[in-house]
Amino acid sequence: MALYKGFIPTMYSFLPISFATMGANAYFHNLQSNIRISEFSKQVYAGAFAGMLVALIKSPIELIRNRAQICTNGSLSSSKIVKNLFKYEGGRSLLKGVLPNMVKDGIGFGAYFSSFYMIRKLFTNTFDSPLMKNLSVFFSGSLAGMAAWTVAMPLELAKNVIQCEERSTLSTMQVMRQRFAQLGVRGLYTGLLPTVLKTAPASGIHLYVYDRIMEYCNCNFSQVASSFAPSLRLDRVFFRPLLCISLTFSKKKKK
Repeated sequence: MALYKGFIPTMYSFLPISFATMGANAYFHNLQSNIRISEFSKQVYAGAFAGMLVALIKSPIELIRNRAQICTNGSLSSSKIVKNLFKYEGGRSLLKGVLPNMVKDGIGFGAYFSSFYMIRKLFTNTFDSPLMKNLSVFFSGSLAGMAAWTVAMPLELAKNVIQCEERSTLSTMQVMRQRFAQLGVRGLYTGLLPTVLKTAPASGIHLYVYDRIMEYCNCNFSQVASSFAPSLRLDRVFFRPLLCISLTFSKKKKK
């Protein structure tokens, strides 16, 4: 069971975080509809702002997961870790590592969505058969995930170190400097290989399902979002990825 410590907070947070990420990305992309910049730049900015926003939500969850998986050697449950955080470190400790998490996700998701857009565009113009186009979406997502983690890995490592050390006063840059001084560049990318091996299929499936749902619903996030006044209400941010699906099925029922 120790191998699955931290599984519960990760499992229950994955779906809402995925919806929040996709919804926030669509929201910020729509805000740029009247700005004359390239589509690639829009994807970078939308992904970066979405990543920073979602980092506020998932940072406490990752703190609990890291404490369960690494810091306590699997000896404490998630509920016990939360109790200890409030008891010994205070309620503010739940935001431990939130700054490096926001920077990491801002850079990572900016690279994630923009690289997916570019790679998918390249593959779409290359292949004609439906099978190859479907595979190209999957591989585009896989490559995008690998690119994002390659860029964000040093910040992920620094964030994990900060979250695991109780009452740590080290900043993100201090952790990275120490790591670089001890192990060089290689030290900043410790754990990159297993992370990429995990991320490649997960990102491929993630973005493939996202892309197929949008095609099945025959609607566009930007078009749907434009019918609403710009707002940062959490219900719209969380459930916007489901909006196309619900509108499509409601139209079919009326017919």
